[in-house]
Amino acid sequence: SMFTLWLVLVLIGYTAMYWALGNGPLSFAFTESGSALLTLGFAQGRNLATIGLMFTEAAIGLGLLALFIAYLPSLYGAFSRREAGVSKVEVRAGRPPSGVYLIQLAWTVGRMEILKTLWPEWEDWFVEVDETHTSFPPLVFFRSGHPDESWVTSAGAILDAASLYVSSVDTPPTLEPEFMIRAGYLCLRHIAAFFWIPVGVSMQRCCRSGAVRRARARGCRGEECEMAGAKCFRSARCDEGASTRFSARKGRPAA
Repeated sequence: SMFTLWLVLVLIGYTAMYWALGNGPLSFAFTESGSALLTLGFAQGRNLATIGLMFTEAAIGLGLLALFIAYLPSLYGAFSRREAGVSKVEVRAGRPPSGVYLIQLAWTVGRMEILKTLWPEWEDWFVEVDETHTSFPPLVFFRSGHPDESWVTSAGAILDAASLYVSSVDTPPTLEPEFMIRAGYLCLRHIAAFFWIPVGVSMQRCCRSGAVRRARARGCRGEECEMAGAKCFRSARCDEGASTRFSARKGRPAA
Protein backbone atom coordinates (compact mmCIF):
# COMPACT_ATOMS: atom_id res chain seq x y z
CA SER A 1 0.00 0.00 0.00
CA MET A 2 1.70 3.20 1.21
CA PHE A 3 5.06 1.48 1.68
CA THR A 4 4.85 -0.03 -1.81
CA LEU A 5 3.97 3.37 -3.26
CA TRP A 6 7.01 4.95 -1.61
CA LEU A 7 9.28 2.25 -3.02
CA VAL A 8 7.85 2.63 -6.52
CA LEU A 9 8.23 6.42 -6.44
CA VAL A 10 11.86 6.20 -5.27
CA LEU A 11 12.60 3.54 -7.89
CA ILE A 12 11.14 5.61 -10.72
CA GLY A 13 12.74 8.84 -9.54
CA TYR A 14 16.24 7.39 -9.30
CA THR A 15 15.81 5.57 -12.60
CA ALA A 16 15.21 8.94 -14.25
CA MET A 17 18.29 10.44 -12.52
CA TYR A 18 20.53 7.54 -13.60
CA TRP A 19 19.28 7.83 -17.16
CA ALA A 20 19.89 11.62 -17.10
CA LEU A 21 23.52 10.95 -16.09
CA GLY A 22 24.06 8.91 -19.24
CA ASN A 23 23.43 5.44 -17.81
CA GLY A 24 21.36 4.29 -20.77
CA PRO A 25 19.44 2.57 -22.09
CA LEU A 26 16.48 3.08 -19.77
CA SER A 27 16.40 -0.61 -18.82
CA PHE A 28 19.97 -0.37 -17.55
CA ALA A 29 19.11 2.71 -15.47
CA PHE A 30 16.15 0.82 -14.02
CA THR A 31 18.42 -2.10 -13.11
CA GLU A 32 20.86 0.20 -11.35
CA SER A 33 18.04 1.83 -9.41
CA GLY A 34 16.55 -1.49 -8.30
CA SER A 35 19.95 -2.86 -7.30
CA ALA A 36 20.71 0.18 -5.14
CA LEU A 37 17.23 0.54 -3.60
CA LEU A 38 17.01 -3.11 -2.53
CA THR A 39 20.75 -3.15 -1.60
CA LEU A 40 21.41 -6.09 -3.95
CA GLY A 41 24.73 -4.65 -5.17
CA PHE A 42 24.99 -6.49 -8.48
CA ALA A 43 24.96 -3.30 -10.60
CA GLN A 44 28.03 -1.04 -10.61
CA GLY A 45 28.00 2.66 -11.41
CA ARG A 46 29.79 3.92 -14.51
CA ASN A 47 30.95 7.20 -12.97
CA LEU A 48 31.39 8.93 -9.63
CA ALA A 49 28.07 10.79 -9.80
CA THR A 50 26.18 7.53 -10.40
CA ILE A 51 27.96 5.80 -7.52
CA GLY A 52 27.06 8.70 -5.21
CA LEU A 53 23.40 8.44 -6.24
CA MET A 54 23.44 4.70 -5.60
CA PHE A 55 24.70 5.28 -2.07
CA THR A 56 21.90 7.75 -1.33
CA GLU A 57 19.27 5.45 -2.82
CA ALA A 58 20.52 2.52 -0.73
CA ALA A 59 20.30 4.69 2.40
CA ILE A 60 16.72 5.66 1.50
CA GLY A 61 15.81 2.01 0.95
CA LEU A 62 17.13 0.99 4.37
CA GLY A 63 15.39 3.97 6.00
CA LEU A 64 12.06 3.04 4.42
CA LEU A 65 12.47 -0.54 5.61
CA ALA A 66 13.19 0.58 9.19
CA LEU A 67 10.22 2.95 9.07
CA PHE A 68 7.97 0.19 7.78
CA ILE A 69 9.05 -2.21 10.55
CA ALA A 70 8.35 0.41 13.24
CA TYR A 71 5.17 1.76 11.63
CA LEU A 72 3.15 -1.43 11.20
CA PRO A 73 3.22 -2.61 14.85
CA SER A 74 2.11 0.85 16.01
CA LEU A 75 -0.66 0.91 13.43
CA TYR A 76 -2.04 -2.53 14.18
CA GLY A 77 -1.63 -2.06 17.94
CA ALA A 78 -3.86 1.01 17.81
CA PHE A 79 -6.33 -0.82 15.55
CA SER A 80 -6.48 -3.78 17.94
CA ARG A 81 -7.19 -1.59 20.96
CA ARG A 82 -9.90 0.27 19.09
CA GLU A 83 -11.62 -2.94 18.00
CA ALA A 84 -11.48 -4.36 21.53
CA GLY A 85 -13.75 -1.52 22.61
CA VAL A 86 -16.05 -2.09 19.63
CA SER A 87 -16.41 -5.77 20.56
CA LYS A 88 -17.25 -4.86 24.17
CA VAL A 89 -20.08 -2.65 22.95
CA GLU A 90 -21.66 -5.59 21.14
CA VAL A 91 -21.97 -7.44 24.47
CA ARG A 92 -23.94 -4.65 26.15
CA ALA A 93 -25.53 -2.75 23.25
CA GLY A 94 -26.26 -5.49 20.71
CA ARG A 95 -25.36 -5.71 17.04
CA PRO A 96 -25.64 -3.21 15.48
CA PRO A 97 -25.09 -1.27 18.72
CA SER A 98 -27.90 0.84 20.16
CA GLY A 99 -27.63 3.29 23.02
CA VAL A 100 -31.27 2.70 23.93
CA TYR A 101 -30.71 -1.06 24.15
CA LEU A 102 -27.66 -0.53 26.38
CA ILE A 103 -29.76 1.47 28.87
CA GLN A 104 -32.66 -1.00 28.61
CA LEU A 105 -30.44 -3.99 29.29
CA ALA A 106 -28.78 -2.41 32.33
CA TRP A 107 -32.18 -1.41 33.72
CA THR A 108 -33.77 -4.81 33.04
CA VAL A 109 -31.09 -6.72 34.93
CA GLY A 110 -31.12 -4.15 37.72
CA ARG A 111 -27.48 -3.19 37.34
CA MET A 112 -27.50 0.46 36.40
CA GLU A 113 -24.46 0.97 38.62
CA ILE A 114 -22.25 -0.95 36.17
CA LEU A 115 -22.64 1.94 33.74
CA LYS A 116 -20.58 4.10 36.09
CA THR A 117 -17.51 2.07 35.15
CA LEU A 118 -18.40 2.11 31.46
CA TRP A 119 -18.18 5.90 31.05
CA PRO A 120 -14.50 6.28 32.18
CA GLU A 121 -13.50 3.35 29.96
CA TRP A 122 -15.01 5.02 26.94
CA GLU A 123 -13.59 8.40 27.85
CA ASP A 124 -10.15 6.78 27.65
CA TRP A 125 -11.19 5.04 24.41
CA PHE A 126 -12.19 8.33 22.79
CA VAL A 127 -8.98 10.04 23.91
CA GLU A 128 -6.85 7.27 22.43
CA VAL A 129 -8.84 7.15 19.17
CA ASP A 130 -8.47 10.92 18.87
CA GLU A 131 -4.71 10.69 19.22
CA THR A 132 -4.11 7.62 17.06
CA HIS A 133 -6.53 8.44 14.23
CA THR A 134 -5.10 11.90 13.72
CA SER A 135 -1.51 10.60 13.98
CA PHE A 136 -2.20 7.58 11.74
CA PRO A 137 -5.01 8.71 9.37
CA PRO A 138 -5.29 5.36 7.50
CA LEU A 139 -6.74 3.86 10.71
CA VAL A 140 -9.99 5.73 10.03
CA PHE A 141 -10.63 3.48 7.03
CA PHE A 142 -9.63 0.18 8.66
CA ARG A 143 -12.83 -1.86 8.84
CA SER A 144 -13.89 -4.03 11.73
CA GLY A 145 -13.71 -7.79 11.41
CA HIS A 146 -17.51 -8.18 11.22
CA PRO A 147 -19.61 -6.63 8.45
CA ASP A 148 -22.16 -5.08 10.82
CA GLU A 149 -19.65 -3.54 13.22
CA SER A 150 -17.95 -0.16 12.94
CA TRP A 151 -16.05 2.04 15.35
CA VAL A 152 -18.17 4.98 14.16
CA THR A 153 -21.51 3.38 14.96
CA SER A 154 -20.17 2.08 18.28
CA ALA A 155 -19.08 5.59 19.22
CA GLY A 156 -22.50 6.92 18.28
CA ALA A 157 -24.26 4.28 20.37
CA ILE A 158 -22.18 5.06 23.46
CA LEU A 159 -22.81 8.79 23.06
CA ASP A 160 -26.55 8.08 22.70
CA ALA A 161 -26.53 5.96 25.84
CA ALA A 162 -24.64 8.55 27.87
CA SER A 163 -26.89 11.40 26.75
CA LEU A 164 -30.02 9.40 27.61
CA TYR A 165 -28.51 8.41 30.95
CA VAL A 166 -27.80 12.03 31.86
CA SER A 167 -31.04 13.55 30.54
CA SER A 168 -33.73 10.91 31.04
CA VAL A 169 -32.81 8.16 33.52
CA ASP A 170 -33.78 8.59 37.17
CA THR A 171 -30.38 8.07 38.79
CA PRO A 172 -28.21 10.24 41.06
CA PRO A 173 -26.33 12.84 38.99
CA THR A 174 -22.74 11.97 38.11
CA LEU A 175 -20.06 13.69 36.04
CA GLU A 176 -18.52 10.61 34.42
CA PRO A 177 -20.95 10.35 31.46
CA GLU A 178 -20.70 14.08 30.81
CA PHE A 179 -16.90 13.92 30.68
CA MET A 180 -17.18 10.95 28.31
CA ILE A 181 -19.61 12.85 26.09
CA ARG A 182 -17.16 15.74 25.91
CA ALA A 183 -14.29 13.38 25.03
CA GLY A 184 -16.37 11.78 22.26
CA TYR A 185 -17.44 15.15 20.92
CA LEU A 186 -13.84 16.36 20.70
CA CYS A 187 -12.62 13.08 19.22
CA LEU A 188 -15.07 13.07 16.31
CA ARG A 189 -14.66 16.78 15.72
CA HIS A 190 -10.88 16.54 15.55
CA ILE A 191 -10.94 13.60 13.14
CA ALA A 192 -13.57 15.30 10.97
CA ALA A 193 -11.50 18.49 10.87
CA PHE A 194 -8.41 16.49 9.86
CA PHE A 195 -10.24 15.14 6.80
CA TRP A 196 -11.93 18.47 6.03
CA ILE A 197 -15.37 16.98 6.68
CA PRO A 198 -17.91 19.73 7.45
CA VAL A 199 -19.76 19.13 10.70
CA GLY A 200 -23.03 20.85 11.52
CA VAL A 201 -25.51 20.52 14.35
CA SER A 202 -28.59 18.67 13.16
CA MET A 203 -30.72 17.53 16.06
CA GLN A 204 -34.49 17.34 16.35
CA ARG A 205 -36.35 16.93 19.59
CA CYS A 206 -38.27 13.93 18.26
CA CYS A 207 -35.03 11.89 18.29
CA ARG A 208 -34.82 12.15 22.06
CA SER A 209 -38.56 11.70 22.51
CA GLY A 210 -38.58 8.47 20.50
CA ALA A 211 -35.58 7.12 22.41
CA VAL A 212 -37.19 7.97 25.76
CA ARG A 213 -40.46 6.29 24.75
CA ARG A 214 -38.64 3.09 23.77
CA ALA A 215 -36.66 3.08 27.02
CA ARG A 216 -39.72 3.69 29.19
CA ALA A 217 -41.65 1.01 27.37
CA ARG A 218 -39.15 -1.39 28.93
CA GLY A 219 -39.72 0.05 32.42
CA CYS A 220 -37.05 2.73 32.68
CA ARG A 221 -38.09 5.67 34.88
CA GLY A 222 -36.90 9.23 34.74
CA GLU A 223 -37.73 12.89 35.10
CA GLU A 224 -39.16 14.53 32.01
CA CYS A 225 -37.35 17.85 32.54
CA GLU A 226 -37.97 18.60 28.88
CA MET A 227 -35.93 21.79 28.63
CA ALA A 228 -32.86 20.54 30.50
CA GLY A 229 -33.14 17.00 29.17
CA ALA A 230 -33.51 18.05 25.55
CA LYS A 231 -30.60 20.45 25.88
CA CYS A 232 -28.39 17.75 27.42
CA PHE A 233 -29.37 15.17 24.82
CA ARG A 234 -28.80 17.66 22.02
CA SER A 235 -25.36 18.64 23.31
CA ALA A 236 -24.32 15.00 23.40
CA ARG A 237 -25.64 14.33 19.92
CA CYS A 238 -24.38 17.47 18.22
CA ASP A 239 -21.46 15.52 16.77
CA GLU A 240 -23.82 13.09 15.05
CA GLY A 241 -23.18 15.02 11.84
CA ALA A 242 -19.57 13.82 11.99
CA SER A 243 -20.66 10.23 12.65
CA THR A 244 -23.09 10.30 9.75
CA ARG A 245 -20.50 11.68 7.36
CA PHE A 246 -17.85 9.19 8.50
CA SER A 247 -20.35 6.37 7.97
CA ALA A 248 -21.16 7.63 4.49
CA ARG A 249 -17.46 7.75 3.60
CA LYS A 250 -16.91 4.25 4.99
CA GLY A 251 -20.08 2.73 3.55
CA ARG A 252 -21.60 1.93 6.97
CA PRO A 253 -24.96 2.81 8.46
CA ALA A 254 -24.86 5.55 11.06
CA ALA A 255 -25.84 4.77 14.64
